[in-house]
Amino acid sequence: MNTRNILIVGATILAIFTSIATISYSALFAEIDLAANSAAPQAPVKIEIVAGSSLSRVAAELGEAGFLRSPIIFKLMARVRGVENSIRTGEYELQPGITPVQLLHKIVNGESVQYRITLVEGWTFEQALQAIWSADNIVPSLDGLSMAEVSASMNLGRENPEGLLYPDTYFYTKGTSDIELLLRASEKLNTVLSDAWAARLGALPYADQYEALTMASIIEKESASNSERGLIAAVFVSRMELGMRLQSDPTVIYGMGDRYA
Repeated sequence: MNTRNILIVGATILAIFTSIATISYSALFAEIDLAANSAAPQAPVKIEIVAGSSLSRVAAELGEAGFLRSPIIFKLMARVRGVENSIRTGEYELQPGITPVQLLHKIVNGESVQYRITLVEGWTFEQALQAIWSADNIVPSLDGLSMAEVSASMNLGRENPEGLLYPDTYFYTKGTSDIELLLRASEKLNTVLSDAWAARLGALPYADQYEALTMASIIEKESASNSERGLIAAVFVSRMELGMRLQSDPTVIYGMGDRYA
């Protein structure tokens, strides 16, 4: 038998032994998954994997929490699967009865706890910011700054950030900062606004999409009825084309701020 044939046979035998070993490990871990852990928690538990945590540290903490009978075997399973360096930071909610395989899948895929906050249509920027600060597990980084300073921190290119957040429900994880949520809401507004501006029909008396946004906000405050807003918009456009004042109560009310009662 020549050298080439010997190498081919050797490689084939190695592949067979590797497959057998992999199957054996999988069977072993499956058996471990099915084995009940009497010390396991009986209610959902939240754990946090912080940046820089090693596989050994994570396995030890999971063992202490009662989710692993053998942290050593858990580490071995992660290494066999090639994911020992793929564990993602975050806060995780672990359900009673979760198996080591399911647990490993969860923390490798970053299936962390998601919180939610809704920015309500019609809110001022200040109201949105206060709601974000009141939400769970948000890291405040803008507290004490003026609106102009907040706008500068967000690189909005405008001194006043009013009206530059898209009202929607946003999901976030523990440790998200206030500015991260604001930027997401601002970026979504830019996307929606750009699409609407590109699809506009006819000539309108607005210099840019942000003037159109301002007008939309005024019309929204003028009436809560969608059936009336088209007529209101037509009246305002006619007044602008004639060089008239809008004579709109919401513009006065907004200017009065907290003094309006």
